[in-house]
Amino acid sequence: MPPRWESLIPDEAWAFWLSYGGQKGFEVRKRTNCQVHMNLIMDRKKEVMKVSGLILEHNHTLHLQETLHLMVSQRKISEVQAFEIETGDDAGIGPKAAHLIFRDH
Repeated sequence: MPPRWESLIPDEAWAFWLSYGGQKGFEVRKRTNCQVHMNLIMDRKKEVMKVSGLILEHNHTLHLQETLHLMVSQRKISEVQAFEIETGDDAGIGPKAAHLIFRDH
């Protein structure tokens, strides 16, 4: 396994797995029938997680590289976009309408 996998804190491990899934084209979810998984063990002395096992056998097709950004686990909005949505929501305007308003101004 790559050296970077030797010392992950729990939040880093989950973020790494989300990123890895996005790069390889699979949606990261906790409860599916797909056998892909990463086993972690906790090194309590160092307070880090270590990857102890990795299974990469999927029971489904993977996303195309061009559509990776559409996966739920890979969707990200900027702070500005979040502000626009919150501002619109406070004014009773839906996200799409708020985006259209802010886009034009």
